[in-house]
Amino acid sequence: MEQADDTLGITTAGRDNGLAGPSRFEIFLERNGNDLELDLQGAFDQRAARQLIEVLQGVAGHHTAVFIRTGGLQIADPACCGTFRRSLRKLGDLCYRLVFSGEHADLLALHGITSY
Repeated sequence: MEQADDTLGITTAGRDNGLAGPSRFEIFLERNGNDLELDLQGAFDQRAARQLIEVLQGVAGHHTAVFIRTGGLQIADPACCGTFRRSLRKLGDLCYRLVFSGEHADLLALHGITSY
């Protein structure tokens, strides 16, 4: 019997970030066997960076790999990406099991972590 994928969405709204009114950031999670896929949408600001780290900390020991799709992001401030990258070290060995894809993959991935 084939296991069905589980999908969950997380949304936050924040202050106006200069893009198009108040910031809105969404993470759609989809479990696919032992892997987890995160689809990021909206404004990636400081709040979004913290929220993504919190989600990743929550799944750290439960998945073989985490695929993070960045194509739906709007980057308001590249400094937010730096905050995110510095926080990746809190994830221990999970940070080496992250695979980034999409337009903003290189902005979020640590050097040496797979992005495409």
